[in-house]
Amino acid sequence: MGLFYSLFHNGGITSISQILEIGVIIGFLFGSYFIAKNKSYGWFFFMLMNISMASLMLLQGKVILMIQQLVSLYFVVYGFKKSRDIKKKLIGGENE
Repeated sequence: MGLFYSLFHNGGITSISQILEIGVIIGFLFGSYFIAKNKSYGWFFFMLMNISMASLMLLQGKVILMIQQLVSLYFVVYGFKKSRDIKKKLIGGENE
């Protein structure tokens, strides 16, 4: 609802930053939802969120905040790899 109001009020998508902001919102909402459902592709949405936010920070000239987002991206990639490893272990039936 808020997205449609914003599009109507601003006359559509008029800048790159609006697209990146939508990427942040989609990344957070879908990433949280799919990870809560134990779907490992939710991590890709979190990657979209971090990359979009890092790009926004770069556009605004906030290099330190961009670097923080890229560091966060590392942890998201790590979480994805760990979730994939756990899923392989469960499917493979390995016992440790």
